[in-house]
Amino acid sequence: MSRCVRAEIERDGRRSCLGADLSADDIAAFVRNLEAELDATLSLSRIGSEGRLLLAVSRGQAFLGLELPEGLLQYVVASSQVGGTQRFRVGGQEVDIESRYVLDMASAATVVLEWLADPTMPSSGDWERQ
Repeated sequence: MSRCVRAEIERDGRRSCLGADLSADDIAAFVRNLEAELDATLSLSRIGSEGRLLLAVSRGQAFLGLELPEGLLQYVVASSQVGGTQRFRVGGQEVDIESRYVLDMASAATVVLEWLADPTMPSSGDWERQ
């Protein structure tokens, strides 16, 4: 699994490029290591492909969005039976996100790997039009 990926991360209002030739395994390891972040947003795009995967990280949890030419999708956890909302910090703002959209970092890394390998809907969950 060696797809070339461009990755940018935003922390504290500052954006930096992680690289433009990263493997899927490099990206998945980076995602798992974001667990301690209070407020970070990772933007991933496969070189030569349309679409962009967005990963918001807050306090060891993640929220995934997929930007496509035909619209924005958000990832729904397939096994989520939890209702209510969870507090998230995104772009310096506190927001409430429905619990069914919130993943742990290991699960987020798995979804990232699946998306990098095949941009169709991952089998461990579903994408919902926003």
